[in-house]
Amino acid sequence: MAVLLLFSAFGLIFCSVRKLRHEEDLRRVFLWAAVLWGSILTLGTEILSFFQAINFFSVFLFWALVNCIFLAVIKFSPPKRTLPSGEVKNNLDTSDVIWLFLTAFIAGLTAATAWWGPPNNWDSLVYHMSRVAHWIQNQTVAHYPTAIKTQIYYSPWPGFAILNFQILSGSDRFANFVQWFSMLGSLVGVSAIAKLLGGKLKSQIFAAFLTVTIPMGILQSATTQTDYVAAFWLICFVYFFVEGLKQAKFGYQAIASVGLSFGLALLSKGTVYLYALAFLAWLFIEKVKKERVHALIAVFYILGMAFLINAPHYARNLALAGHPLGELSVSAITRNEAMDPGLFFSNIVRNTALHLGTSFKGLNALMEDMIRELHTALHLNLTDERTSLGSSFEIPVTLHEDGAGNFCHLVLIVIALILWARTRRQDKPTFFYPLALLAGIVLFNLALKWQPFNSRLHLPLFVLFCPFVAVIFSRIRFKPAVILIVITATLFSSAMPYVFRNSVRKLYSKKKRTVFNTPRLEQYFANERKLLEPYRAAVDYVDALGCSQVGLIVSSNSWEYPLWVLFKEKGKTVRLEHLEVPGLQVNHYPLGDFSPCALIVSDREKPVWMKGWDEGRAFLPSLRVHARR
Repeated sequence: MAVLLLFSAFGLIFCSVRKLRHEEDLRRVFLWAAVLWGSILTLGTEILSFFQAINFFSVFLFWALVNCIFLAVIKFSPPKRTLPSGEVKNNLDTSDVIWLFLTAFIAGLTAATAWWGPPNNWDSLVYHMSRVAHWIQNQTVAHYPTAIKTQIYYSPWPGFAILNFQILSGSDRFANFVQWFSMLGSLVGVSAIAKLLGGKLKSQIFAAFLTVTIPMGILQSATTQTDYVAAFWLICFVYFFVEGLKQAKFGYQAIASVGLSFGLALLSKGTVYLYALAFLAWLFIEKVKKERVHALIAVFYILGMAFLINAPHYARNLALAGHPLGELSVSAITRNEAMDPGLFFSNIVRNTALHLGTSFKGLNALMEDMIRELHTALHLNLTDERTSLGSSFEIPVTLHEDGAGNFCHLVLIVIALILWARTRRQDKPTFFYPLALLAGIVLFNLALKWQPFNSRLHLPLFVLFCPFVAVIFSRIRFKPAVILIVITATLFSSAMPYVFRNSVRKLYSKKKRTVFNTPRLEQYFANERKLLEPYRAAVDYVDALGCSQVGLIVSSNSWEYPLWVLFKEKGKTVRLEHLEVPGLQVNHYPLGDFSPCALIVSDREKPVWMKGWDEGRAFLPSLRVHARR
């Protein structure tokens, strides 16, 4: 039950913030507490990592200390003053109750999916969970030799959170909940932003309902992907940012909240650099006119705090790759190699098309043909290698988190933008907020290559658009109740397939197994079920050899995490390290010298042959085990 320390720490931080700040807005307290909790988790992980002390005892002691500190804060801080709330009390009407019920219904079912379904999406098995396993083994988050470079270069905060949950719980049961809790926090955050944008209680509740029905969000909330984590920290960043703009002066509390949440967002996903840039420019332009030097100082402090949170990760990447973002984030693999108006237009169209999939095959085919003909007419290549990471183009229709689109939400966003553009009188937040989001879309398409899986990277934008859409639709004067009823029914009905019939984590199926009746081990292989028995046989073979130090020779896209799971299932403590790491210079293993007695070779075209090793035993053409002679 040690994992409860993480939950109690958040609760105590929440109570401390509310008492110290005499705060009546519970959503604001929640977001402040989340930012402090996330910052403390980062600090603790980095400190323990520095001393190579990431183990159960040290992590338990750290969070016990955090709990004690905030217990003391609550006990010895001045009594809470009762302040009149500046908010007019609103009674919930029928539509509000329906939205709250449907929101809770979807959130509850995705929580069930996250609990009974193990982390089994492709990225989880390749690097999200694999790097956590290495960190636990090494007792440090320092870089280590690996052929899977995404394990070390990519933003690590979601992995830090999983790491703490996994050490204290002794399993990966809570791994998916980092994203689920991020979804839950986003529901709180979007409703708070809707309030800042001038929305009344109905708009705030509607914003949460819009968010919980995003198809990609439903699918990702039960995975170890990182886009919902980035979305939540961006929500915190934007909320405190807009709130600070409404104040007469951008004070130190606003600077701290914006800086910390911005830093956590950057530490969670590289796309945040693109999505947040316009908001920082908005802050600079808006405040420098009024506060001049103070505005410059505020921006400096915000960037400084964000840098400090990311500094250890930057330093590790800089030492290894010569760039703070690592080799992959700045390589031609992900960024556009060329750009002109035509290529930019193509990127915009293709990224939008990822969300155009409907249940009508004929309509999908028609839209695909139109996009192909448009590219042909403009002499553009749909899969131009300079701006593409895919060899084919199609409008996806899938219930898988790697490619699901958000058609209904895209339509609502477009309609809201049209209505917003026709509105003459707007306050500054409502006017500039969508402009900042549109700027993020522009930067995304200018910087990153199109790929069939880009729709998952768009999730933070869809989440951030929800409060704007809710506020704009609440201002419709022509029979708004009828319009909202239609929108509610459409969104809820279209969300149900993603809730119940997730491609790899089904809650309901007449013919196939679900997360409730399928053994957990089998579910790890839901994307490639045929790999279960070969992987199990390979691990059994290594176990029969009596080997406790196993070398891995794998490709950059190999499933590594199932090996950790299978060895743990056998109750065997095995040290796994990567060998033959091309193009990556790491001087030593964090645990010191490594002398393997067996080699697991996966997804390598040529068989490994080294003096002193046998010819190996093949369990698949792409999976072999070699034993030392």
